Amino acid sequence: GKVIVVMLPLGILFTVLTGGFKLTEGELPKDHFWLRVVLIGVLIGFYEGFFGPGAGTFFLIALHVFLKIGMVQSSGTAKAFNIAANFAAFMTFASGAAVCYEIAIPCAIASMLGNRVGAYYAIKIGGKFVRNILYIVLIILMVSLVYKFFIAS
Repeated sequence: GKVIVVMLPLGILFTVLTGGFKLTEGELPKDHFWLRVVLIGVLIGFYEGFFGPGAGTFFLIALHVFLKIGMVQSSGTAKAFNIAANFAAFMTFASGAAVCYEIAIPCAIASMLGNRVGAYYAIKIGGKFVRNILYIVLIILMVSLVYKFFIAS
């Protein structure tokens, strides 16, 4: 868990040093495109399965920074990565009888509703909205993790 407290600021710093979160899309890189895609999937997929928190944000950032995809499309594409990673993790936890379905099912339904509303506004309002929400989420995540791992313990 404490790893994310180090990784998140490094990711933010890297993004700022490489030009920040742009609102426009760039051209997909031609050099090592599939290698980049696979590396993003494997590295962040490992992180998702091992730790979990913030993986969707890391997917979004990686797609935007390393593949030059716009913010809204990065967010939408990250959902495909996220669903695949979560499904793989779910199957592993389910096979180990480590899922409380009484909680998981209602939370999954509520999450789908919340995701539907969030995706609607991301598409409707656009990249600036996604970027600003991303900044807010990163700040809240950092504050909560610093509190959890360094202040409350």
